[in-house]
Amino acid sequence: AVDHLQLHLRWYYIAVVLVANHLTLDTNKGICSIIRMFLALVVLMKRITCIYRGFSQNGKYRENLLVKGQIVRVVSLDHLVITVQDIPQAIKFYVEILGMQEVTFGDNRKALAYGQQKINLHKFGEEFEPKAASPLPGSADLCFVIDDALEEFIKHLNDNSIEILQGPIARTGALGEINSVYIRDPDQNLIELSTYTF
Repeated sequence: AVDHLQLHLRWYYIAVVLVANHLTLDTNKGICSIIRMFLALVVLMKRITCIYRGFSQNGKYRENLLVKGQIVRVVSLDHLVITVQDIPQAIKFYVEILGMQEVTFGDNRKALAYGQQKINLHKFGEEFEPKAASPLPGSADLCFVIDDALEEFIKHLNDNSIEILQGPIARTGALGEINSVYIRDPDQNLIELSTYTF
């Protein structure tokens, strides 16, 4: 990725020089020199910013995706949408069992906040536009990382008569190995609850 950035920097600089040289046909050379230096500085700062943003939190360089000469990166999930039969019932489950926070926004819409993300709730048959092509209750398969020991959370599930479909079992999460249990929410969405092993 660094080689890509260096190559693009060279081409940007060449383009800047060509534009500035073209301007010398009609403008004062001193002004053109200032313009040339300014544009080159802007390009350089843009490239440095891209390199800086390309580093992940653990200090390792994250490979960027080059699309049509532009650097495009998805850095996090902001929110997702699930379609449910009964919004109050879904809220009760995710708040009381998974510890999420009920949120009201917009035109009395409902969401469930956790960490720095949220789940927007659509009622089946009354979805907000635009929507997924085939929004159906029970079609989601989600994995959440919990902040407690898995054994304690299993006890919490048992105390609330939540059936554990499978687990504890070793799985692979986004950052490495996880231990997981599987349950279902009121709409039969598959919910994986996990803790990292490190």
